Amino acid sequence: FIQALSGNNKKLKEHAVWALGNIAGDSDEFRNAVIQMGGFSALAKIIDDPANMELVRTGCWCLSNMLKGRDPSAARKEFYKIGNAYYMKRFFQLLDSKQLEQQHEQQHLKQQVDLQKEGVIVEVAWCLTYLTSRDEPGCGAIIRAGFAGQIAKLMHKETKTSILIPSLRCLGNM
Repeated sequence: FIQALSGNNKKLKEHAVWALGNIAGDSDEFRNAVIQMGGFSALAKIIDDPANMELVRTGCWCLSNMLKGRDPSAARKEFYKIGNAYYMKRFFQLLDSKQLEQQHEQQHLKQQVDLQKEGVIVEVAWCLTYLTSRDEPGCGAIIRAGFAGQIAKLMHKETKTSILIPSLRCLGNM
């Protein structure tokens, strides 16, 4: 599955991301196996594709599955070792609605773009929630990166519950 993420077949990539997310979410043992095979590195390329925001959302969902579990310490350690700087920068970009809109200026389907943005923001918020859960160094890194402010900006009366729940949990963890 990891090899399929670097190929050119978009449909195969999408299915491979779903499969990896399902495998990683099944147990700590399976999650750790996905990570050992290079899951974090492979997903970095997936969530960096502004032309396919649905795949970016699915990639962020897969990441959130890789960051949770009974004992996420091995996953967090590998996350911080391999992709912390990259992922923190990309998560920050993905939470910035204006930047997402600029990436999709060529798309004229505003409703579709809004749904894609919402899905991406939900998954990034869950990733940040898992990174801050019972992990003081992780909380510190996320606070220093400015995510507390970014998450707080999401909190207003028009915000959908799907975004509010992980955002509130993330802020509560901090």
